[in-house]
Amino acid sequence: MSPSPTPAHQSVLRECGAAFHKRFKGKPCSYFFAPMDVRLSDDNVVQPDLMVICRSEQIKRTHIEGAPALIVEIISPSSAVHDRQRKMRLYARTGVNEYWLIQPDIRLVEVYKLAQGSYVVHGIFGESDICASALFPALKIPVKKLFPFADNDVDQELKVLRERQPPYKARKHDHAGSRN
Repeated sequence: MSPSPTPAHQSVLRECGAAFHKRFKGKPCSYFFAPMDVRLSDDNVVQPDLMVICRSEQIKRTHIEGAPALIVEIISPSSAVHDRQRKMRLYARTGVNEYWLIQPDIRLVEVYKLAQGSYVVHGIFGESDICASALFPALKIPVKKLFPFADNDVDQELKVLRERQPPYKARKHDHAGSRN
């Protein structure tokens, strides 16, 4: 059995859902949260964290049938490889037009759009950015609002870029204008 989602995961899902609710309320497209089965094919049933459905005939009594227009996955360290590799390929192959990966631990949102059967980057949005959908231009979310936890909840070391020393040492006599 998989562990339950963390408070950070659920908080991001709640905030993202609030933004989706504001955008899609009274519109032809609907959004849904996990747990909700999405049957992409006879062999592939998934439960994305959040999805947008624009064709009402896809909404069945017990599940969603076929590819949602947009899928959001909130990445945890244990799901990162699965979400970035297997699910990304599956979603592209089955026609999900837009795929968001949200990383709470580094406060980052990646938005991919489907182009000729594979995903291309639409945008990578950090805490000071406004995340914008490729498919739904009016769907814009200030990334900071997705992460309501205080800064001390984020691993501060991830925000620091440290360059490694080069694998060589400069020779003692190397300086401008000198050749050895």
